[in-house]
Amino acid sequence: MTSTRLTALVSGLGLVATWVVNSYQVPATSAPVSARAAASPASRDETPLPVVHVNTDHLREDARLRPSFAAPRRNPFQFSAPMTPAGPVPLGATSQPAPVDVVAPALPPYTLSGIAEDAGPDGPVRTAVLAGHRDIFLVHEGDTVEGRYTVVKIAADGVELAPVGPGAPLVLRFK
Repeated sequence: MTSTRLTALVSGLGLVATWVVNSYQVPATSAPVSARAAASPASRDETPLPVVHVNTDHLREDARLRPSFAAPRRNPFQFSAPMTPAGPVPLGATSQPAPVDVVAPALPPYTLSGIAEDAGPDGPVRTAVLAGHRDIFLVHEGDTVEGRYTVVKIAADGVELAPVGPGAPLVLRFK
């Protein structure tokens, strides 16, 4: 007999033995659950388990302590609907403070992206790389940027721009 046949025989005998043992553990005179419940309905109602009483009392207490449902004041599916006030407002209490005009400081129109330096006959010649208005500008001292600013000085760490018209000079530095 080969080992494969021996393994199959032992497995089959094990299955048959398991089936036989489990078939003897089920009582032969067991009635269906519905028949048992119909035979003794009073015993089920008269003697509930004490654990059930404790849990139901706890649930009733939680229901009393829970706040009642308050309908929402807004409709999340309607974007521009005004909110209704929570209650009546006295006539004298509707004054609102005057709006404060906060003026944010104007951001510089350009940012300094880099500075390049080449050796020239009279010393280093610097080129500034400015980024702004979705464009990049390569400028030297004396150049005009978009007709708005003139490059006054390019140092190793920053650029000084003077407005063409009236206004304060603008100094751009590396961040």
